[in-house]
Amino acid sequence: MRALGYPALLLLAAALAVLGVVAAVIRVSQGEYAYALSNGLVPLLLAAGCYAGARKLGKPEQGAHQG
Repeated sequence: MRALGYPALLLLAAALAVLGVVAAVIRVSQGEYAYALSNGLVPLLLAAGCYAGARKLGKPEQGAHQG
């Protein structure tokens, strides 16, 4: 389970970070600066949480056989 959880959390963190940046850029381009902060910050905070969870879970060792 750990071997699957680590890459999944990292992938989720990357996707949320990209979503946060894209959401902020779209709001700024529309001139809605207050919404840009909220729409961009929430996914970035979630991404940080996912990354922290992945680090806490620990990277699985390369070549380790888990049964």
